[in-house]
Amino acid sequence: MEQLNFGIASNLNCLLKTTVLSTFLECFPAAKVEIFAMNEDTVPSVKELDFVIGYTEKAPLDAVRRKIVDEALEAYVAPFHALGNATRVSSSELRQRLLIFPDQPIYDLVLNRVLQSSESLAGTWILPDLESVKDLAMQGRGVAFLPSWMAAKAVAEGNLIRLKISGRELRCGYSAWWQPTSPLPWIAEVFLSLLCAEFDEHQE
Repeated sequence: MEQLNFGIASNLNCLLKTTVLSTFLECFPAAKVEIFAMNEDTVPSVKELDFVIGYTEKAPLDAVRRKIVDEALEAYVAPFHALGNATRVSSSELRQRLLIFPDQPIYDLVLNRVLQSSESLAGTWILPDLESVKDLAMQGRGVAFLPSWMAAKAVAEGNLIRLKISGRELRCGYSAWWQPTSPLPWIAEVFLSLLCAEFDEHQE
């Protein structure tokens, strides 16, 4: 029986809420799949795993890396939110609203490149996963920062609106990595190929 063991940052579990896992199990019904959740404070170790999925910037320098997706990080609000009709928003306007983030790394990125300072912010929420952030934005609770692939369906259905923010473009990347001394098992190669292909379709 083939076995696939990998770790994934707990806030990125939505990466697996696509057709990838079900397609993989249809192709390999006898395969045993074990997924280990890690929080952002966990030092990703691949000694006992086939690979780890996380933020590209978190990958060890000596690891073999494969990019899964690298997309724009955008701000989104519900159509009925106070900023729903804004054509472009400034950092000062954002500071006056509740800002919702899926994790500390994305908060830090927005803070450093857009907000510049944590002083005088109306409010910030850092939630455990991307799905929760999207749901709260759709309820009109605040401004959500999400990678564009995560919000694409909600935008297409009219449930979210992308805000144009003055300043530098933000990007968010996820990769898989493993030890160079441990070749990637063929079954792990198949899984990652399916996952990468899924996000290639999102970006087309």
